[in-house]
Amino acid sequence: MMKYGLLLVTLGLFGLPQYATTTQHSAAPSSSGTAAAVESKAATGQKPAGAPPAETHYVLTPEKRAKAIAYSRAHYLLYFAGIALSLAIYTLLWRSGFAVVLRDCVRRVSARRFVQCALFVSLFLTAVRVLEFPLEYYWGFALEHRYDLSTQSFGSWIADWAKALGLTALAGIILLWVFYWLVRRSPRCW
Repeated sequence: MMKYGLLLVTLGLFGLPQYATTTQHSAAPSSSGTAAAVESKAATGQKPAGAPPAETHYVLTPEKRAKAIAYSRAHYLLYFAGIALSLAIYTLLWRSGFAVVLRDCVRRVSARRFVQCALFVSLFLTAVRVLEFPLEYYWGFALEHRYDLSTQSFGSWIADWAKALGLTALAGIILLWVFYWLVRRSPRCW
């Protein structure tokens, strides 16, 4: 039972691919009195003193709109492909016994549980990220350059990828150590 729990915790924490979110900012609504005064003056054709210029809308050219739609579709496709790839990688590592072999190797290196945890998480997550690298490269570097959304060099991108791996490993070590501490504190619950 604990084996399946660890698999679910691992999938929940590290299984989903990274994705960026965007936020849109809208103009703050004006008070109703001010809005009514502006509307009444606009109906007569007068602009109130100190009023902001009329809002203009940005309209994409047909080529840019088609490019934006193609990028969006590729992004969605890669997101779901990333989820499927992550599930396949975790299933492969679980069914192949890789985690058991890695655990046994780490136990031979050190008897201290924290060192074992740190080594296991670091090596396991590195293996996962290396297997996910082709998709991450295409999604995070090639696709962005294909649609002229990035000017980042490959060296800079790989440095960012390595930093993300390091931060993921650090967070994984801390979370897994806390999980094991809870299991040792209350073994009857597990």
